Amino acid sequence: MTVYQLAPTAIADLEEILLNRSEHSGPEAAAQLEENLLSAFERLAFTPGLGHRRSDLTRKPYFFYLVDPYLIVYARHVDPLPILAILHAARNVRAVLARRKQ
Repeated sequence: MTVYQLAPTAIADLEEILLNRSEHSGPEAAAQLEENLLSAFERLAFTPGLGHRRSDLTRKPYFFYLVDPYLIVYARHVDPLPILAILHAARNVRAVLARRKQ
């Protein structure tokens, strides 16, 4: 049973993040990060109230959950829980979300 679903943009984000981590820190670090993110997706699916709104980043009804240093962006009241984006917190998250048609 799938309790969360990655949007195509989130899949692309995840692939880019893991490739970057592998190139800069090694495959073990990338595997650990992937495990941390996948665990966070499952946690959010079962307890979506863990995240919070960020009206400073978007007017859309998205919620944000930090898995240092990445923000998981998701829509809270949908089943399965849609993971919309995974973005480094140092990026201009507002601009990235505004460019995406989600």
